[in-house]
Amino acid sequence: MRCIGCRPAPVYAPPVRQSWRSLRAEVGRWGWKRTLLRLPGYAMARLLRPWLEERAGAGSAELSLRAAYMARDRYFRALLDRPDALLAPSQFLRRTFEAWGLPPGRIRVVRNGVDAGDLTQPRVPGEGKLRLVFVGSILAYKGLDVLVEAMQHLRDAPVELRIYGDDQATPEVAAYAADLRRKAAGAGVRFMGPLPHEELGQALARADALVLPSVLYENCPLSILEAFSARVPVIASNIGGMAELVHDGRNGLQFEVGNAQDLAAKIRRLAADPQLLHDIQRGIQRPATTEQVSRTIERIYQDVIDLKRQGRCGVDAQQAIARGEEE
Repeated sequence: MRCIGCRPAPVYAPPVRQSWRSLRAEVGRWGWKRTLLRLPGYAMARLLRPWLEERAGAGSAELSLRAAYMARDRYFRALLDRPDALLAPSQFLRRTFEAWGLPPGRIRVVRNGVDAGDLTQPRVPGEGKLRLVFVGSILAYKGLDVLVEAMQHLRDAPVELRIYGDDQATPEVAAYAADLRRKAAGAGVRFMGPLPHEELGQALARADALVLPSVLYENCPLSILEAFSARVPVIASNIGGMAELVHDGRNGLQFEVGNAQDLAAKIRRLAADPQLLHDIQRGIQRPATTEQVSRTIERIYQDVIDLKRQGRCGVDAQQAIARGEEE
């Protein structure tokens, strides 16, 4: 039911007389056997909705829309009982699924891996300034407005920021980037444009910290793992998978999400205390590589095969795989 608050404007289904046509399309796509398995959820989410709208009338369209979302929710919850293993790349995502009703003890956490090949490069000394970088999409939910505002608060501090990202990806992105440039005037911010992945290691070697100011939840951000692989501390919003990876004062700093003044205070603190920066750098533990994570997933596949041979599947297998994380 949490989908209802974020749904787009309603697009109404065809009348009941077209439901048979929709069902035939499903059969053509999935075949009769799979369609019959999907039929209860399909009937509720697609076939029943037009009938509800006809019965309820236009004034009660919201009610029928909620019924459709409830049916969709029930259908997808039932699907979660069918796999033999459920994996999530963060504790945050696992807790979110459990908060939304999935019984605990069924999801195993396997974090993303990093291709560390070109990331471990010799550090390039700075010139008396705290060098910050942002690497990612130039989008509002990434919190770049917050970061630029924080840099305006730091105009008197020895801090510089380089923003890497394609600021011409779409007309909307270009307009947003132009607005950011106006807001960043005089604040020691440089827009560097796209950063080819093979040059990421060089950019991180010239950085003292990576900033991830996202205002929406991130799951297991690869940018944080890549920074840690390069032994670069991270300053991140205190929500979601970001807060799970960045431990305040140990391998980076956290700030209150969306709070530019708090972000500026954390950056100022780091700029004024070289020993803190050194201690945080020493506290970084390199994340698992892609190869290591791949081996973990291969072992999980083998565990699923062994469980199948024992006649254990579905929820029973999920629980066994999840327990394997603790063993």
